[in-house]
Amino acid sequence: MSGCLYMAIPSPSKTQVHTGINDPIRAAGQAGQFTNQAGILAYYEICKMIKNGATRHWIDGAEVPYLVQRDQWVGYDDPESLRKKVDFVKQNGFGGIMVWALTLDDFSGTCGDGNFPLMHAINDELNKAGPVAVNGIGKFKPENIDPNLCTHLNYAFATLNGNKLKAFEWNDESTPWMKGMYEKFNDLKKQNPSLKTLLAVGGWNLASGPFHRMVATDSSRREFATTSIEFLRKNGFDGLDLDWEYPTLRGGAADDKHKFTQLCQVLREEFEKEAQRTGKPRLLLSAAVAAGKDKIDVAYEIPEISKNLDWINLMTYDLHGSWEDHTGEDAPLHGMPGETGNDTFLNVEYAANYWAKNGAPKDKINVGMPLYGHTFTLKDASHSDINDPIRAADL
Repeated sequence: MSGCLYMAIPSPSKTQVHTGINDPIRAAGQAGQFTNQAGILAYYEICKMIKNGATRHWIDGAEVPYLVQRDQWVGYDDPESLRKKVDFVKQNGFGGIMVWALTLDDFSGTCGDGNFPLMHAINDELNKAGPVAVNGIGKFKPENIDPNLCTHLNYAFATLNGNKLKAFEWNDESTPWMKGMYEKFNDLKKQNPSLKTLLAVGGWNLASGPFHRMVATDSSRREFATTSIEFLRKNGFDGLDLDWEYPTLRGGAADDKHKFTQLCQVLREEFEKEAQRTGKPRLLLSAAVAAGKDKIDVAYEIPEISKNLDWINLMTYDLHGSWEDHTGEDAPLHGMPGETGNDTFLNVEYAANYWAKNGAPKDKINVGMPLYGHTFTLKDASHSDINDPIRAADL
């Protein structure tokens, strides 16, 4: 069983305002001190809410907690809920676990349960754990990563420049006067030689446009594959993670579904050619994929991409948030009574089994787990249950 993990500056836990499941909400919850984004809290910010008097509730069936503090409502994961998700992964024979994201766990130990309590909860269930070094609340660097927590680490994100990978941040690549973040990240392998690192390309903000143009022809796909090999080798990565959110959607076209399959095929082909030519270990290839049935059905040829990917990182989080009009859990393990329509599909169990039923080998599926929570502002602080209404967002 493998553990995959993203190092990134992602969206943390989502906050909403209201106090019950499915209660109405008015808007995203208040921004956290460090994440500084309405509707999102890192786990260490959630701990601060608990210390300041927030009330924790548990949802049987969905097997996840939520917090209520006045008109603030937070759906999140904690050590108890993550252990239940790990048990689900193990009992059902899935390949491993992927988390989003290291930067959102309590890496500095401010919750009082040691450093990286969520990661250690996951690893305790997998019989893995290790020590951690840290550098202060809210400021996360590659040196903060315990290289023994996971088997694979993904660096998110790179972007696209035409048909080529391009570093996203000014300090990602090393220069004669500065050690870059890529190099610092890959230096973790000096502490754990069995660790493998991958570079993730894409992410939510990139959307489909650049991918759609890159996969347009065989020659453009092959240019991406061959130049990606050069970029990955130059920067010390062991593979590539495709995070196209999502083929055919958000600026894509209907034929992107098949062209994504062709992209996976040509990448695997070129990675194998390069390994045979150089004698180096073949570069790894994975993809971060949607958990929502409506996206899965239009975006992926599941049996075909599964043949060429080493594993599949299933993004079973962000299933509910303040874009809806009521409170909801970020990553419920199971469905809940009374759900209707698309909501019946929005849980970890359904998404993981749907991918397997439609042709993805279970041992290639890494089930995603969030290290953060979504927050909401309740429409009425006296209605604080799941699915209670939230305030309308200010536009």
